[in-house]
Amino acid sequence: MEFEEVLKGGNWTPVVRVGDTVRRAAKPQTETVHALLNHLVAHGFSGCPQPRGFDGLGREVLEFIPGTVPWPIVAEFVSALGSDPAIARVARLIREYHDVVVGWEPPSGAVWGAPPRVDDAPVELICHNDIAPWNLVVSAERWSVIDWDVAGPGTRLEDLAYAALSFVPLGPSHATDAEISHRLRVFTDAYGLSSSDVPKLLDLGILQADAIGARHEAERLLPEWESHAAAWRGIARQVRQKRARWLT
Repeated sequence: MEFEEVLKGGNWTPVVRVGDTVRRAAKPQTETVHALLNHLVAHGFSGCPQPRGFDGLGREVLEFIPGTVPWPIVAEFVSALGSDPAIARVARLIREYHDVVVGWEPPSGAVWGAPPRVDDAPVELICHNDIAPWNLVVSAERWSVIDWDVAGPGTRLEDLAYAALSFVPLGPSHATDAEISHRLRVFTDAYGLSSSDVPKLLDLGILQADAIGARHEAERLLPEWESHAAAWRGIARQVRQKRARWLT
């Protein structure tokens, strides 16, 4: 029998490492997500794990990506790499993903586990929907985004706004308004976002943070979700209060 190492994270879905793979219980959307990942890998995108089917227990099998997950030490992570380079690299990784996935047609009968959208703009592509420090694996060889379970139809701006909330970051911090404004500009410039879309990004961020807070308050699937709800509400409040200052 192969040795199984229980990995940190995964919330209520245990994740184990077996050799050079990770395994966890399959979900209704798993086959659709694997189709997405296979498309990305086939088109040269190295910023995601390669799917390897299912094991004898019916668990999904994915490539194990060695590296460090910069959570909850985001400040130390960006400080060690240099704030601007780290933030810019994340934005470029997101842009690379979007450019590879745009135009991809999901398989017939596709099932997604994405949360309800907060934007009514026409769908442009399949978003990851949870690009954040807790889903980023960093090493000298590659930077990769993991945990694609909540991927689903959306827009470039929705994916980018969500990522900005935690990577800039846009929540309460010790950074000055000038520093956050600068980091936001570095992030959006590295992605290639037009300056006219930055206000829309912030507005989407407010809607997303409020929606996540509301879901955590309503569902409380984990004991700590009550504090998570308050944290997301705090992020929405911060962006709402500081939006005008960051745009100057």
